[in-house]
Amino acid sequence: MSAPDALLAAALLRDPAGPLLTYYDDATGERTELSATSLANWVAKTANLLRDDVGAAPGDRVAVLLPAHWQAAAILLGAWTAAAVVGTEQATISGARVAFGGVAHRPWRSIEAEAALVGRPATMATYRVAAEAALRGAVGRGHNDFKIELARRALCRTLAQATEVG
Repeated sequence: MSAPDALLAAALLRDPAGPLLTYYDDATGERTELSATSLANWVAKTANLLRDDVGAAPGDRVAVLLPAHWQAAAILLGAWTAAAVVGTEQATISGARVAFGGVAHRPWRSIEAEAALVGRPATMATYRVAAEAALRGAVGRGHNDFKIELARRALCRTLAQATEVG
């Protein structure tokens, strides 16, 4: 059991229904409180998405780009179970799994973006093509139109970070 898993398990034993995580957004006045049970549920959903829908396996590399939001904690904790994002071989993308979180009511995988990445050079131009493929047909609802451009930029930046040789 990893340290985050152990901490969450201890919180579930100690007080499953009491507040564990509280998020405040000063700009909007939003206040969200999660119990250990709720957070564990979000963590499990995220881990299952990464494993079942994205095809991630233990030990695979995870790249995330998240805003300061309560969902970031759940996504990061879920990602600790491991998810494949991009594998490169000599600057050519050999495999990719792309999933978006925070732009819809639930995280979603983009097979179109994955197809646009595999076999192509690990360049910003390739990432832009993948972002366009992922968001082709996306329609905002007025109040959330900005999320489409945000998702494009976030995918390009995340892919660039994931393929950096460190």
